[in-house]
Amino acid sequence: MSEISSLMSNLLLVMGRQGANINKNIRPGLPRQKIVEKASLLPFKLTDHLIDLYEYCDGVTDRPRLTANLIDDGRFMSLDEAVRHYRNLTFNAASASDDYQGTWFPLLYAESGECTVVECGDGTDRGQIISYDVEMGISVQYLSLESMFKTVTQYWIEGLYSLVDGFWQPSSDSIKFGRIGARMNPGADYWNYVS
Repeated sequence: MSEISSLMSNLLLVMGRQGANINKNIRPGLPRQKIVEKASLLPFKLTDHLIDLYEYCDGVTDRPRLTANLIDDGRFMSLDEAVRHYRNLTFNAASASDDYQGTWFPLLYAESGECTVVECGDGTDRGQIISYDVEMGISVQYLSLESMFKTVTQYWIEGLYSLVDGFWQPSSDSIKFGRIGARMNPGADYWNYVS
């Protein structure tokens, strides 16, 4: 089991203990060869950690009552959805003033339009996780997929998420969110804004 698979499994276990059992909504992983084939439509290679993640699971299915969000307020897209979303973002960015970077892989998408992306152009296997929001700006949120899973798991452990009437409810304690995020992602500028 890869490091990313282990961290994802742990997050799902912790969420399940809090009543947010989404295991049945996790799409089965894809074979590595299929991931590489689908990702060949992109102008960059996926990081090793992204490949490991999509081997473990291919996103989260939509759920009629419970939120489909796995991380914060973003829905973890399947690889096919993410590639389509990338094409839409890069097509729309051609005329936008705050260009979407061509090496950003969209991993999570929120209905608000915010997108959480993985930087794939720096030549490492652990691309930074960037919050891309046209209104709020662009900032590094997590140092890697590894730190993202560890941080969000810590949020659940610390009781910052709860299940209310079938929906996940984040705590209103933005200071606690910010402190945990900053502690687990030193130097990530996103946490300067929320803490």
